[in-house]
This record gives sequence, structure tokens and C-alpha cells, in this order.
Amino acid sequence: MLPPTLQHLILDDARTQEQCAALAVWAERVQQVGLRLYLALDAVWAEDLATYIRAKCDQWEPLEGEPLIPRDDAHPRAPILVDITAHPDIIQPWVEQHFLARIGVIFASKLKIGALRTSLKRFGLVAPEGAEGTVVFRYFDAEVLDAFMRVSHGYQRKDFFEGIDGVILPDIDGETWQFYRLRDKALVAGTYHADAIDWVEVPATTKGPSDGLAYEVSFPFRTLTAPQMEAMERACRVAFHREATRFITLAFPDECTKIPPQDIMELAAAAHDIAEENGAGEESAAFLWIILSFMSGLDFNDSGPVKELLGMRGKDRESTLEDLVFDIGVQLENIHLIDLCDTIEVWAETEDGARTGTLHRSGRPLGGGSQETALAPT
Repeated sequence: MLPPTLQHLILDDARTQEQCAALAVWAERVQQVGLRLYLALDAVWAEDLATYIRAKCDQWEPLEGEPLIPRDDAHPRAPILVDITAHPDIIQPWVEQHFLARIGVIFASKLKIGALRTSLKRFGLVAPEGAEGTVVFRYFDAEVLDAFMRVSHGYQRKDFFEGIDGVILPDIDGETWQFYRLRDKALVAGTYHADAIDWVEVPATTKGPSDGLAYEVSFPFRTLTAPQMEAMERACRVAFHREATRFITLAFPDECTKIPPQDIMELAAAAHDIAEENGAGEESAAFLWIILSFMSGLDFNDSGPVKELLGMRGKDRESTLEDLVFDIGVQLENIHLIDLCDTIEVWAETEDGARTGTLHRSGRPLGGGSQETALAPT
């Protein structure tokens, strides 16, 4: 039996069956017109399910990497696309474990999985208007894609829905399914209730360019306006704090039993702000900062030993925070904290005797050349 605080993370059996049944009704309808359903999943926040899909399913593809690279060589925590028409057994564990957290998005499409992967990857990196460089577009995150649907303009919508008949995602209240479709150049949205969907038009809140050429000139990268970026960054932030809350309640079930989830969400938001003020705003560093703030208070970084560690030269913030969390995890024998950290080295030897090392979670290489090989563990 889950503690009360953990129960908000996972749907009970009755609600899981209710949501699966509702999805099954719509799945049957779309299959009658030749469509298939595909689940795009963030393998960072749904790591166990993504690992299962990679091991047990035939119809899946990574949403990162070059198309000619074997899919099994993609990083194990890269987002993935799986054909849930071919693998319907994935639906129930996904709904049960990730519906409330809004992790994952379903696409209805006539395209084969490889073609849909190619189409979606066009939006993998986007170019913020007026800024240098590109940023990752987390279209596989329901919170972010929901925001994009509401602030996108006509050209973006037509572009995104190329080859896609509909989008299905958990609604913001965790009560039902949210649908989006493009009809006669207009985006319509609907929520599922009693075997029916009431469709309403979604007006674009962001004005698009005067013609399609002005939008296409930025290709291969799609552009986002400043207001669109702000809306999607807010959505990313909410999803990030929700996942931090999810992790905390899983890692510290006893401590969280009497703490409302909303209070943990508010602590995560406050800790995130402080992390950014202290040069730890990058996602991994901020996540670790939030965990440490839960364990030791929002002012944990003001203690003498921690301040000294964070002030050390030659070591980045993320590595220092990771060492702190890992050491505490070992002391507490908390497997969740230990597994969170990317400190475990994995070494492999090739046929020619060369030894290469990577970090377990991120797959980052441990240096290179003869010196690193000589230092590799035997």
C-alpha cells in the first residue's frame, strides 16, 4: 500500500481502467480509418518503462540521433517513439504510472514509425527569435506541447501536424484526455467525456508571419517568438517541479507522508530560483539543488562546509552537487539518491585490447587516449 503522499503519483486501478477504456474507444475509431497510435515518451522521467520498451517491443525508435545509426546505439535515456497499436500492453503501465504527471504524448498518424520519427525530429531543436543558437523543444512532454498548441500560429500548426491526424495527451487536471486536431486550417481542441469529444477552436494567441516564406526561411530550424518561448518555458518549469516532487516523494516516502504534494512543489520552485541565483540553473544541477534543499533546507548552501565545496575552483556546480547527493545516498542507504547520480563508471574492452569508459546514466565518455586507458580499472 502506498503512503498517502505517494498515491497522488499513480492512478488507482479503477481510474487506470477508466482512462484506458476511454483511450481504447478512440483507438478503435482511428484504426478504422487507417491510423495508428504512437506514444512519444521522455525516457529520463519514464526510465523504467522506456527500458522495458527497448527490451520487449519491436516497433520503437529513438527520437534523437541520426537515422542510419542503429537504434540500440542511441542513448538509453533519449526520448523514444513506440507504436502502441502494435504494442497495446504498453498503454496500461503508462497510464497508471505517468498519466497524472503528464509524461508522454500520443500521436495518431497514417505514417509508418520511421516516417513519423523523421517528421517529429524536425522540431527537436528550435530557434528562439532574436537569440543565438537553438534550444530543445520537448514536444514529447504533455505540459510543453499543450502550451505550444495554444500559443502557436497557423504556419507552425500546419507544419507540426504534417503527417499527424491528431494529438492526445493527459489533460491538465488529470481527469481525462485532451485532444488536438487540425481541421480546415483551424486548430480544434476537445476533452473526452462519456464516449464523446466536444471540439472547440483554439485561436492563435501569437501572430504569425504575413506569409509562409517568412516562416520557412529559418529552416532547418523552426523559430519560436519571444512570447511563445516564455509560455513554453513556464510549462517546462511546471513539469520540472512536478518531476522533482515526484522524485522526492519516491525517495523519501516516510518523510513525505504528512507533507501535501503542493507544499513540495512550492519548495521545488523556491529552490529552483535559488539554484539559478547561485549558478546552478542548468537542469541537472537545479534538480540536485532541489533535492538537497528538501533534505537540508533552502539555505543548505550557506553552511560552512557546503559553501566551501561550492566555492572550489576546477569543479563545476553539477559535479559538486552530485557528489553531495551521492555521499548522502550512501550514508542513508537510499538507492534512489544513489541511482540519481552519474558517478558510476562503466568500462568496456574491445577486441584490440583498448579500454573505454563511460558514465552509467549519461553515457558521457571518461576522457580518451592512452593516459585514460592506462588509468582504467582492471
